[in-house]
Amino acid sequence: IDAASVPLMQHTLKLAGDGVLTRAHAATKEHLGKRMQATNVDPVLVNVLCDAQTSGGLLICVPEDRCQALLDALERNDASCPAVIGTATSPGQHAMHLR
Repeated sequence: IDAASVPLMQHTLKLAGDGVLTRAHAATKEHLGKRMQATNVDPVLVNVLCDAQTSGGLLICVPEDRCQALLDALERNDASCPAVIGTATSPGQHAMHLR
């Protein structure tokens, strides 16, 4: 996941940096443990992305050759912030890699 590409609501990082988070982020981080790797990602953003309250709005995975068509359709239908945030790869050492 390209952490910087994930759309966030205004003030999300400030609030999270001030400690306004649910317990869900800690439970997710605990559950993933060493199966999650974060490379050069602000720990506050990691916490936000691990909180289902803030990171689970809608995630769609499509084959790469259909990605642009999906983005175009979402924009035509007034989706608020469609974005490509990463790629799915074969399982490796980590279940999730934030970069």
